[in-house]
Amino acid sequence: MDNRVRDEAAQWFVRLQDGPLSAQERQRFDAWRGAHPAHQYEIDVLQGLWNATDLLPKARLQALGDAPVERPGRRALMRYAVAASVVAVAVGLSVFSVFEPKPYNAEFSTQVGEHRQVTLPDGSVMDLNS
Repeated sequence: MDNRVRDEAAQWFVRLQDGPLSAQERQRFDAWRGAHPAHQYEIDVLQGLWNATDLLPKARLQALGDAPVERPGRRALMRYAVAASVVAVAVGLSVFSVFEPKPYNAEFSTQVGEHRQVTLPDGSVMDLNS
């Protein structure tokens, strides 16, 4: 849905709630509303929302309009979460470096005409030939 249509519908809706339209405004509104089905749809949606506010208790409706209260300690919780993440990464890297396999170095050779199989520490087998 085009945001422009929603914005226009909101402007018309506010104007309609503000008081009676002049004859010229009423003609412009009717022309806008009839220009596209989406225009009437957006006006209907806004009217439905407006009517739904009648179902809410007045205190609840006023509370919805109040600024949200920042929970104390939320920033502190975020700092602890970041610190815990850093510690977890550091521990993970430490564990990885401790258990990282040590490099394996060995030399094998064969005599002329000799064939030999060598099993390496990881279980792989190497065939040697002169």
